[in-house]
Amino acid sequence: MKKLLIISLLLLTLSACKTTEPFIFSDTHFNYSIHSDFDLVIQELPESIEVTSLKVNDINLDLSNVIHDKNGLKLKSSYIKSLSVGEYLYNVTTSQGSFVLNLNVIDTTRPYMISKSTIESDFTSNLTFTFELFGGEIKSVSGNNIKTSDYSISGNQLTIKKGFIENAHSTNESMESLILGYTLEVGTHTVIGYIFISKKDNS
Repeated sequence: MKKLLIISLLLLTLSACKTTEPFIFSDTHFNYSIHSDFDLVIQELPESIEVTSLKVNDINLDLSNVIHDKNGLKLKSSYIKSLSVGEYLYNVTTSQGSFVLNLNVIDTTRPYMISKSTIESDFTSNLTFTFELFGGEIKSVSGNNIKTSDYSISGNQLTIKKGFIENAHSTNESMESLILGYTLEVGTHTVIGYIFISKKDNS
């Protein structure tokens, strides 16, 4: 009986000593068309972290305009579509830290990139870019001798593999940015865009 009690106490002590990894906040940038209908995930924030304030251009915004669930922190589509076309700067404060959101509200019914097209890489992970396709598709990716094995397309997401990114930069160390082109198609419309991937400076 004593052994069971000691084991139980040890387990409780170990459980109490466990610490969860702190959430790493990162500033974000997104594009959103007033013709889109999805709630925009602005940070993959755990539900356990409370959002305490949200400011846009230094003006307090009612927290009823966001949704915080298992999928992260989202700005409601109905709120974004009420805004005029233009750029908005948000400061989001939580119980464990804060981050800045730059939201670019646009007016288009053609496919577009939701993610920021300019990004840094430290070559430790693949890079995923998300699009609003309006029923269309990501048709092709080109540039810097990229092959189909260097990327994957799943629905509205394009993922560039880290190995390709690292190799492109290592074979051309003077290159400031790896530039890739992409083609989106819906109906008779074709949209051509570019992705710029630079090497992250860890110094």
